[in-house]
Amino acid sequence: MEYPGAFKRIIGAVSLSLAVLTAGCGGVGFSFSISTVADAGPDRDAQVGATVTLNGSDSSSGWNLIVSYQWSFLSRPAGSTATLRPTLLASAVFVPDVAGPYQVMLQVIDQAGNSSTSTVEIRASGT
Repeated sequence: MEYPGAFKRIIGAVSLSLAVLTAGCGGVGFSFSISTVADAGPDRDAQVGATVTLNGSDSSSGWNLIVSYQWSFLSRPAGSTATLRPTLLASAVFVPDVAGPYQVMLQVIDQAGNSSTSTVEIRASGT
């Protein structure tokens, strides 16, 4: 059975653990936790002057909806003036203007106030 993408992300965010209880009645207990997980996508290579699209839409938050995305540079090569646009949506773009590594962080916040961060490295080459 194929499930919609949003349902897959919810199921994927649920961590189910089984523990045998040795005290009390000796029964089997189940516990699970649902966590918010940011996903800034895979590290990759790019060319100077070419638009890079960042996609955080695979971020998940269990039963809660993600209500905030925030993209920011953690580091850029010396002399770079590259800017991220837009910074408050699931996807953002920038154009590497100097060769070298660009470290970008995504922070997501769900409707319950839980947050998570993820980083991606874009390695720009060329002139």
